[in-house]
Amino acid sequence: MKKLAIFLSLILYFCCLSKPEKTVSIINLEPKEWETYKEIRLRSLQEYPESFGGSFEEESQYPDEQWQYYLCNALEPHGNIFLFGKQNEQIIGMAGARLEKILKKRHIATIFSVYVIPQAQGNSVARKLLTKIIDELKNRPHIIKANLIVNTKQKSAYNLYSSFGFKIIGILEKEILAKKTYHDFYIMEKFF
Repeated sequence: MKKLAIFLSLILYFCCLSKPEKTVSIINLEPKEWETYKEIRLRSLQEYPESFGGSFEEESQYPDEQWQYYLCNALEPHGNIFLFGKQNEQIIGMAGARLEKILKKRHIATIFSVYVIPQAQGNSVARKLLTKIIDELKNRPHIIKANLIVNTKQKSAYNLYSSFGFKIIGILEKEILAKKTYHDFYIMEKFF
């Protein structure tokens, strides 16, 4: 499985390098494109296990229907928001917003799974994804707040979220154990 991930990474790397096109489209994936979502999600968990609550070991065992469900939910009018960055016919990034279903918390969205492949980092892909997500959240009048967590060692991610107006409201100590190390996370929020 690791060899396959390396092979796919090399293919994506050369695809991104070999074409001069820099335009990034922000799109939804259809449920039938679940394998594309699965591929980038598992890649994110392998490359940055300290950044996500999920693990490659667990999520790689999800049934196909689970991946399809995530994409179906994002297409429903009141479902979660799940967007992907596409360049040169390749998915190069993703980001989501989970909308609370509990009546007393329906005014809150949680930003999650922000990831851009290493070859495309530094080209504002994450900024474009977050801009679109925040715009969609602002168009839902009942949403008044978004929150997220970010590894305290990920300065570029922290800086990106801060540039959108997210503020630190707390810290989660030893929140994730990855690579035999405990990782702390900032809790951040933004009001609309």
